[in-house]
Amino acid sequence: MFYNTFSFNYETFSNQQYLLVFFLPFLILALILALTAKQQYRRNLFPGLIFIALVLSAPIFTDYYSFSNEYFFNLTIIGLASYCIFLLNHNHFVDSIVACFLILFLIQLYLGLDQAFSGGDQQGLSIKGSMKNSGVYAFYLVSNLPVFYFKCLRFQNTKILGIKTYVTAICSWSIFISVFVAVCYVIVLTQSRTATVCLIGTSFYILGQKYANEIKTSFARISKTTFRALVMVNIFGLIGFCVWLFRLKKLSSFGRIMGFDITIQHIRENFWLGTGIGRFTWYYPQWQAGYFANHSKPDLIYFISASESYIIFNEYLQLFITVGFVGFTLCGYGLVCFFRLKTQKNSDLLIAIKGTVVAILISGFTSYPLHVNIMMMMVGTYIALAFSFDIKHTENKIQQPIYYKNAVILICIVFSCCAFRKGYFIYCASIKWSSLRNSFGAKNLVEYKRIHPLLKNDGKFLIEYGNQLISDSSNIFDAIATLEKAKKILITRQGIEALTNAYRTAKKYELAIINQRFLINYLPNRFQPKYDLLQLYALNRDTVHLFELGNNILSMPVKIPSHSVAKIKQNTIKMLKQHQ
Repeated sequence: MFYNTFSFNYETFSNQQYLLVFFLPFLILALILALTAKQQYRRNLFPGLIFIALVLSAPIFTDYYSFSNEYFFNLTIIGLASYCIFLLNHNHFVDSIVACFLILFLIQLYLGLDQAFSGGDQQGLSIKGSMKNSGVYAFYLVSNLPVFYFKCLRFQNTKILGIKTYVTAICSWSIFISVFVAVCYVIVLTQSRTATVCLIGTSFYILGQKYANEIKTSFARISKTTFRALVMVNIFGLIGFCVWLFRLKKLSSFGRIMGFDITIQHIRENFWLGTGIGRFTWYYPQWQAGYFANHSKPDLIYFISASESYIIFNEYLQLFITVGFVGFTLCGYGLVCFFRLKTQKNSDLLIAIKGTVVAILISGFTSYPLHVNIMMMMVGTYIALAFSFDIKHTENKIQQPIYYKNAVILICIVFSCCAFRKGYFIYCASIKWSSLRNSFGAKNLVEYKRIHPLLKNDGKFLIEYGNQLISDSSNIFDAIATLEKAKKILITRQGIEALTNAYRTAKKYELAIINQRFLINYLPNRFQPKYDLLQLYALNRDTVHLFELGNNILSMPVKIPSHSVAKIKQNTIKMLKQHQ
């Protein structure tokens, strides 16, 4: 979960999702044990069985929703694991699972503090624990605080080895305050705005849930004038706080606004059912490229903010685009059911779990927690735990016929075996692919061709296979066909550059220019893609577009000054003089 931080990675060398195939037998075995160990079934078992059948049949019978669909497969494994936790429903497991998450949290906090004290020129950016991003790391820490607070609260009333309870209370509060201060210190260093908002929002939620009666009593005692004054002060304070957060990292803020603006323009497309899970990352590069292609003079701040993006920093809009109105409504209904859950035995833990989910949901407005594996695992696990000890569910169990029980087990066994068999062979092919990476030659091509049928739906594999074929001029048209297929599955800068190179090698300059134009529209502030297009215009003897683009390069604002940018401008001047 920490080694492979994100559920979608655009780098071709990142394909760790295939390793998750080995979780299938264990998850299904746990599911079968849960079903066979209970004499009574929950009333909501049938929807769960439909879920299991669908997610396991997808990689067996479809090409797109397969093991190669990184986001879909990560989501599938996390969903299956969460459902197994829901079925097991044993108090011993609850404590163990919560303890595991908190141990991981404390380890990550230690790693982050160690990185903080190590220093460096970019201290804030280097603080990320074993995760790959400092902002993600910061709001991950915040999301663990509610459950950690619950554990400390429970510990303060515990009598250990005859020690008086007030001593344990002092110890537990000291530990919590120390950890809370450490997390705040990390937030300050990383300057994570999302983590800051999460911390404030989650604190208000926990205090509101835990001390609701006391808060109501306090407000009832104050006059209406005082209450209105407090409301006005809070409103102005909130506005000032939002402005401060926006200006803290102004360029990043405008980048988020740009992604939201571009995406919202396509909300009517696939409105009801969405683009499909894992498909948003294919659509967005085209939408961003289309935006800058249709706006010859875009806002300067949008122009500078554009980057190689595949997701937007708003999970709710992205979720709506992905699953459509129908799926979004179902997700909303599920959250409503979750927040309406009640229990007597685990009431404090339930509040803490809801607090954790609230923190992750808050971060979803300005970041991408549902594309971080550990965050998705926390959401799935905690929601499963909450439903497993909810009053309505624990009190309502019904006996099912024996044939229903046998049918469930048979379905699980058949689908798990088929999915694991197919996934295992694909995993073996991915291991072979990794061993062939970064080396070229005739032997490599033979091995690539051998594993191609198993990895034909993996866009990353097809990009690397296409690059291998380009190295052999006799296979250039096979390379073009392979990279064109990759483009239908995954659109990345690396893939477009490889396809442009293939067309250039085949001397099909017009087609190379079309692909390179897409790239400069997708990444309008990058100098290298524009210079590459300038060279293609020169090869195609298109002097009109050459001079137009050359002047554009020379007048283009520089986002980050560097030696390479200066060199590109010098070479552009030379090229323009040569073609005068």
